Amino acid sequence: MLDYDQLKLFFQVVVGVIFDPRHIEGDANPIRVLGRMEKESRALAAKGLRLGISDAISMLRDERPETIAALSAKLEEAGAPSIEMIRAYLSKKWAAIVKRGSIETDEQFYLVRELVDDPGLTSMDRDRLNNMLEVYEAKR
Repeated sequence: MLDYDQLKLFFQVVVGVIFDPRHIEGDANPIRVLGRMEKESRALAAKGLRLGISDAISMLRDERPETIAALSAKLEEAGAPSIEMIRAYLSKKWAAIVKRGSIETDEQFYLVRELVDDPGLTSMDRDRLNNMLEVYEAKR
């Protein structure tokens, strides 16, 4: 299981590679946002970090192979978890939600919403996940 510091290091490296620094200056910088969350609540920061990582992994689907290779090299150089390790970590979280058949928290809602966009998902699984999303949204 990956700990908070490992996840944070991964996120820091990814943010530095996939985001244009001109668009994340000041308060909009995801690393600064995470820092503010850490001051407020470590639990809140952990939740935000997991969501940020899920978003980042989702964004990587659209990146060119050269960008992924450069990111992988930077992750290795920094001693951060690999993209594959993070995908496996998220897969375990998704699998637990899917096995249970229901979404219980906003964090799980956003994780499942990212999963629905996965091009490797079967239409049957996508329909099941969309149903879970609809049920959770109706409860809100």
